[in-house]
Amino acid sequence: VAGPMTFMTLPNATDCGGMFYDNGGDAGEYADNSYDVTVFCPTAGSEFVEVTFTSFETEEGYDSLMIFDGMGMGTLMGTYQGDVSPEVVTSTATDGCLTFVFVSDDSFTYAGWEAEVACASIASVEENALEVVTVYPNPSTGKFTIENTSGNTMTYVVNDMQGRNVQAKVSTNASES
Repeated sequence: VAGPMTFMTLPNATDCGGMFYDNGGDAGEYADNSYDVTVFCPTAGSEFVEVTFTSFETEEGYDSLMIFDGMGMGTLMGTYQGDVSPEVVTSTATDGCLTFVFVSDDSFTYAGWEAEVACASIASVEENALEVVTVYPNPSTGKFTIENTSGNTMTYVVNDMQGRNVQAKVSTNASES
Protein backbone atom coordinates (compact mmCIF):
# COMPACT_ATOMS: atom_id res chain seq x y z
CA VAL A 1 0.00 0.00 0.00
CA ALA A 2 1.51 3.29 -1.09
CA GLY A 3 1.19 6.73 0.48
CA PRO A 4 0.36 7.81 4.02
CA MET A 5 -1.65 5.41 6.14
CA THR A 6 -3.94 6.06 9.06
CA PHE A 7 -3.90 3.97 12.23
CA MET A 8 -6.97 4.34 14.35
CA THR A 9 -8.71 2.96 17.39
CA LEU A 10 -12.06 4.50 18.09
CA PRO A 11 -12.74 6.34 21.36
CA ASN A 12 -14.59 4.11 23.82
CA ALA A 13 -13.94 1.17 21.50
CA THR A 14 -14.14 -1.22 24.42
CA ASP A 15 -17.67 -0.10 25.32
CA CYS A 16 -20.60 -2.33 24.48
CA GLY A 17 -24.00 -1.02 23.54
CA GLY A 18 -22.93 1.39 20.79
CA MET A 19 -22.47 1.63 17.06
CA PHE A 20 -19.33 0.64 15.15
CA TYR A 21 -18.58 2.46 11.89
CA ASP A 22 -15.70 2.50 9.45
CA ASN A 23 -13.43 5.59 9.68
CA GLY A 24 -15.86 7.61 7.52
CA GLY A 25 -18.45 7.55 10.27
CA ASP A 26 -22.16 7.06 9.88
CA ALA A 27 -22.56 9.34 6.84
CA GLY A 28 -19.30 9.20 4.88
CA GLU A 29 -17.11 6.86 2.89
CA TYR A 30 -14.01 5.38 4.51
CA ALA A 31 -10.58 6.89 3.76
CA ASP A 32 -7.95 5.73 1.27
CA ASN A 33 -4.79 4.08 2.67
CA SER A 34 -6.42 3.05 5.92
CA TYR A 35 -5.03 0.60 8.45
CA ASP A 36 -7.47 0.71 11.35
CA VAL A 37 -7.44 -1.62 14.34
CA THR A 38 -10.44 -1.64 16.67
CA VAL A 39 -10.85 -3.94 19.67
CA PHE A 40 -14.08 -4.50 21.56
CA CYS A 41 -13.95 -6.25 24.95
CA PRO A 42 -16.71 -6.92 27.47
CA THR A 43 -16.81 -4.95 30.70
CA ALA A 44 -17.41 -8.05 32.83
CA GLY A 45 -15.53 -11.34 32.80
CA SER A 46 -18.72 -13.36 32.33
CA GLU A 47 -19.63 -11.56 29.08
CA PHE A 48 -18.66 -11.81 25.41
CA VAL A 49 -18.88 -9.31 22.54
CA GLU A 50 -21.38 -9.73 19.72
CA VAL A 51 -21.34 -7.39 16.69
CA THR A 52 -24.29 -7.25 14.26
CA PHE A 53 -23.61 -5.63 10.88
CA THR A 54 -26.58 -3.73 9.44
CA SER A 55 -24.76 -2.60 6.28
CA PHE A 56 -21.45 -3.47 4.62
CA GLU A 57 -19.78 -2.34 1.36
CA THR A 58 -16.07 -2.08 0.53
CA GLU A 59 -14.04 -2.24 -2.68
CA GLU A 60 -14.08 -5.89 -3.80
CA GLY A 61 -10.59 -7.39 -4.01
CA TYR A 62 -8.79 -4.39 -2.48
CA ASP A 63 -10.34 -3.11 0.78
CA SER A 64 -10.82 -5.74 3.51
CA LEU A 65 -12.16 -6.06 7.04
CA MET A 66 -10.51 -8.90 8.96
CA ILE A 67 -12.11 -10.13 12.17
CA PHE A 68 -10.14 -11.94 14.87
CA ASP A 69 -11.53 -13.89 17.83
CA GLY A 70 -10.13 -12.37 21.02
CA MET A 71 -7.82 -9.45 21.67
CA GLY A 72 -5.05 -9.28 19.07
CA MET A 73 -4.57 -10.99 15.75
CA GLY A 74 -4.50 -14.63 16.78
CA THR A 75 -7.48 -16.57 15.43
CA LEU A 76 -8.84 -15.17 12.15
CA MET A 77 -12.62 -15.60 12.00
CA GLY A 78 -12.99 -14.18 8.49
CA THR A 79 -11.99 -11.60 5.89
CA TYR A 80 -14.79 -9.56 4.30
CA GLN A 81 -14.88 -7.29 1.24
CA GLY A 82 -17.32 -6.13 -1.41
CA ASP A 83 -20.93 -6.54 -0.33
CA VAL A 84 -20.47 -9.82 1.56
CA SER A 85 -21.39 -8.82 5.11
CA PRO A 86 -20.06 -10.51 8.25
CA GLU A 87 -23.68 -10.31 9.51
CA VAL A 88 -23.42 -11.40 13.19
CA VAL A 89 -20.00 -12.02 14.76
CA THR A 90 -19.76 -13.45 18.28
CA SER A 91 -16.60 -13.89 20.31
CA THR A 92 -15.83 -17.39 21.52
CA ALA A 93 -12.45 -16.35 22.96
CA THR A 94 -11.82 -16.75 26.68
CA ASP A 95 -11.42 -12.95 27.01
CA GLY A 96 -14.73 -12.36 25.16
CA CYS A 97 -13.10 -9.78 22.84
CA LEU A 98 -13.22 -9.22 19.07
CA THR A 99 -10.50 -7.46 17.05
CA PHE A 100 -11.27 -5.75 13.73
CA VAL A 101 -8.54 -4.77 11.24
CA PHE A 102 -9.54 -2.68 8.22
CA VAL A 103 -7.12 -2.13 5.33
CA SER A 104 -7.89 -0.01 2.23
CA ASP A 105 -5.79 0.81 -0.81
CA ASP A 106 -5.10 4.23 -2.38
CA SER A 107 -8.10 4.42 -4.74
CA PHE A 108 -11.87 4.01 -4.72
CA THR A 109 -13.72 4.24 -1.44
CA TYR A 110 -17.18 2.98 -0.61
CA ALA A 111 -19.83 3.40 2.10
CA GLY A 112 -18.05 1.02 4.51
CA TRP A 113 -20.12 -0.44 7.33
CA GLU A 114 -22.44 0.14 10.22
CA ALA A 115 -22.73 -2.35 13.06
CA GLU A 116 -24.24 -2.63 16.51
CA VAL A 117 -21.97 -3.71 19.37
CA ALA A 118 -23.42 -5.57 22.34
CA CYS A 119 -22.13 -7.54 25.29
CA ALA A 120 -23.99 -10.66 26.26
CA SER A 121 -23.68 -12.72 29.40
CA ILE A 122 -22.65 -16.33 29.39
CA ALA A 123 -25.86 -18.07 30.30
CA SER A 124 -25.85 -20.45 33.17
CA VAL A 125 -27.28 -23.89 32.51
CA GLU A 126 -30.83 -24.19 33.77
CA GLU A 127 -31.37 -27.10 36.13
CA ASN A 128 -33.70 -28.96 33.74
CA ALA A 129 -31.85 -27.99 30.54
CA LEU A 130 -29.80 -31.18 30.63
CA GLU A 131 -33.03 -33.19 30.43
CA VAL A 132 -33.64 -31.95 26.85
CA VAL A 133 -30.07 -32.04 25.52
CA THR A 134 -28.31 -35.30 24.78
CA VAL A 135 -24.68 -35.65 23.69
CA TYR A 136 -23.53 -39.01 22.36
CA PRO A 137 -21.23 -40.82 22.28
CA ASN A 138 -19.65 -39.33 25.38
CA PRO A 139 -16.69 -39.45 25.56
CA SER A 140 -16.03 -39.05 21.83
CA THR A 141 -12.97 -39.65 19.69
CA GLY A 142 -14.04 -37.02 17.16
CA LYS A 143 -17.57 -37.29 15.80
CA PHE A 144 -20.51 -36.82 18.17
CA THR A 145 -24.17 -35.79 18.09
CA ILE A 146 -25.93 -33.11 20.12
CA GLU A 147 -29.67 -33.63 20.28
CA ASN A 148 -32.01 -30.82 21.38
CA THR A 149 -35.54 -32.04 22.12
CA SER A 150 -36.75 -28.94 23.98
CA GLY A 151 -38.45 -27.24 21.04
CA ASN A 152 -36.46 -24.11 21.91
CA THR A 153 -33.48 -22.60 20.13
CA MET A 154 -30.23 -23.25 22.00
CA THR A 155 -26.71 -22.01 21.39
CA TYR A 156 -23.87 -24.36 22.20
CA VAL A 157 -20.10 -24.03 22.09
CA VAL A 158 -17.79 -27.04 21.89
CA ASN A 159 -14.25 -26.67 23.26
CA ASP A 160 -11.34 -29.09 23.12
CA MET A 161 -9.40 -30.18 26.21
CA GLN A 162 -7.18 -27.06 26.01
CA GLY A 163 -10.25 -24.78 26.02
CA ARG A 164 -9.97 -23.86 22.31
CA ASN A 165 -13.21 -23.37 20.41
CA VAL A 166 -13.94 -26.24 18.05
CA GLN A 167 -17.48 -25.29 17.04
CA ALA A 168 -20.21 -22.81 17.94
CA LYS A 169 -23.70 -23.29 16.62
CA VAL A 170 -27.33 -22.36 17.13
CA SER A 171 -29.58 -25.40 17.36
CA THR A 172 -33.33 -25.71 17.01
CA ASN A 173 -35.35 -28.81 17.85
CA ALA A 174 -33.05 -31.20 15.92
CA SER A 175 -29.98 -33.39 16.00
CA GLU A 176 -26.62 -31.90 15.02
CA SER A 177 -23.56 -34.00 14.21
